Amino acid sequence: MPKKVSAAKVQKVLQAVAEQHPAYLSPAAGPKVVPNYTDSGAPAIVWEEGPEEWALNFTASTSISAALVSQAEGLFLEPVNHVALGVYPA
Repeated sequence: MPKKVSAAKVQKVLQAVAEQHPAYLSPAAGPKVVPNYTDSGAPAIVWEEGPEEWALNFTASTSISAALVSQAEGLFLEPVNHVALGVYPA
């Protein structure tokens, strides 16, 4: 059986993503956890209303990647598309 990522760790990634772009947050337009988003059944942080191509650019930004790595110990984070960040076990 494949390893799964705990809900608590996914929530930490969600929080780190949201903290990087507070100007884009609103009750109706914040990032969300979507379980089984990827083909492998992994969850993803999805934010259609977020900054343009935020998921594709997160590795290029030192502040975003540093925050995500520190929050997501033991995880592998990878953009699925321009609005979704896959959360996988490392």
